[in-house]
Amino acid sequence: MAALLETRDLTIRFGGHVAVDHVSCAFEPGTLTAIVGPNGAGKTTYFNLVSGQLPASEGQVLLAGDDITRLPAPLRTRRGLGRAFQLTQLFPNLSAQENVRLAVQAREQGRGRGGIDIYRVWLDRKTWIDEARSILASVRLDDKRDAHASALPHGDQRKLEVALLMALDPMVYMFDEPTAGMSVDEVPVVLDLIRALKARKDRLILLVEHKMDVVRELSDRIVVLHNGALVADGEPATVIASAVVQQAYLGVYDAEVGPSAEHDGTPPRPLPAGRGGS
Repeated sequence: MAALLETRDLTIRFGGHVAVDHVSCAFEPGTLTAIVGPNGAGKTTYFNLVSGQLPASEGQVLLAGDDITRLPAPLRTRRGLGRAFQLTQLFPNLSAQENVRLAVQAREQGRGRGGIDIYRVWLDRKTWIDEARSILASVRLDDKRDAHASALPHGDQRKLEVALLMALDPMVYMFDEPTAGMSVDEVPVVLDLIRALKARKDRLILLVEHKMDVVRELSDRIVVLHNGALVADGEPATVIASAVVQQAYLGVYDAEVGPSAEHDGTPPRPLPAGRGGS
């Protein structure tokens, strides 16, 4: 199957520091890939390069075969890249329903109509509102649809951001720690939504997540970054069991030693302080 999303030698430098180091990956639709690694491995920075929040120093990002490396984030979203952030990105002074309704409207008016037309706000408004309410119900926020986003508890704000992403209906869903800051009772709601998206088989899901039980359950594939470089890529059971990955995830793997450390008995060197991307 052809890749829906691909990065080729994707790299970013901040001065002399390489935060993402020539990462090449191809991702197929109908799959969920978890991107893991220790703190500072470059996971969120890699997401930022893919979604357009940061410009690449080198390399390419391709979506459905088209090079989108130089496109700004809004145009990547219009092409079908959807991103949920570690920190919520909402319209704080609008209600939950209006947040989702605007996302629905942006999707519909962005499909062949040249973007949002503010003079047509009321056109098709009932249809948009009905869909917004349906999406809010799916994330269990229907009873809070009239509350301002800023007044919602953090867990509900995270659910609302997932609702916005669902309203955009992108080809690629990018979740950056979607359950961060949620209570134990709230986490299953978001995980159920991700399971439902995965079951569609026509969307690609990328997930940055520190909870390894979530990674084990949901992922078809695990990509491991360390010091900005790709150090492992494969099926979850194989990757998680790898000595190199266990060392990297604990923060003691040195990319300069490389995978040979697990074969020749040479212990991995401790990482110098201050290495790695965000």
